[in-house]
Amino acid sequence: MSNLAIKKGAVTFLDVIGWKGIWEREKDAVVTLHGLIEKISRYANDVTTIVSGENGADRGITTKVISISDTIAIFTFGNPYHTIKIHAEVCRLAIPDSIRTRLPLRGAICYGEYSYIGNIMVGPAVDEAASWHESTDWIGAILTPSGKFQLKNVYPEQFVKYDEIPFKKQTYGLDICVGWELPGDEIYELFNEMGPFSPDIAPKFLNTLNFIMRDRC
Repeated sequence: MSNLAIKKGAVTFLDVIGWKGIWEREKDAVVTLHGLIEKISRYANDVTTIVSGENGADRGITTKVISISDTIAIFTFGNPYHTIKIHAEVCRLAIPDSIRTRLPLRGAICYGEYSYIGNIMVGPAVDEAASWHESTDWIGAILTPSGKFQLKNVYPEQFVKYDEIPFKKQTYGLDICVGWELPGDEIYELFNEMGPFSPDIAPKFLNTLNFIMRDRC
C-alpha cells in the first residue's frame, strides 16, 4: 500500500434501489445482481476500448468494476472528458438493464484523485461519489460538482440537462445527468411489475417516469 499512487480519474458509485429486504421479493436476487455486475463489466471494457481508441492520448486506459454488496463502483484513471464519457456511457447502457432485471440503479459520476486495490478504495473522489450516489430520489445517474467543474460546460453526448433532478434534500446547481432511455410502453409494464408502491417508494418511480417521458408529452 505504501507505493500505491494517488491518481486522477473518474469514479462512479451505483446502488440498487430497494435492496434491503429484497430476499423476500426476489429469491434469485444475488444471482441476478451478479449477472448484472458482470454485464456492466463487459460494457466497461467495450466502451473503454472504443473511447480510448478514439483518442490516442488515452489509448491503453482500463476501467475497473468492483462491488460491495449492492454497491457497484467503477474506476477509470485518465483525462476528465474521456473517463467521464466512459462512465456515462456505461451508466446509459446499465440503467435500462437494471430496470429489466428488477434491480434499478441510481448513482453519481465524479472526477478527482483516488487510489484503490481490490475492494479497498480511498481518496477525495471516492468520498464525493459515496456522498452523492444515494442523494437522489429516482432511477438514474447524476454528474457531481467535481465532474461539472472539470468539464466546464462541455459535456459528452451521453449527458442531458434536466432541471428537475429529484434530490432528497434541496440542491441547487446540479442539473446534468445521464440520458438513458426505455420505450414508454416498456417502462410502464416494468414498473407495474415492481409494485406494490408504498408512499416512500412510489416517488422514486414517478420521478423516473417524469424523466423518461419529459420530451414525449
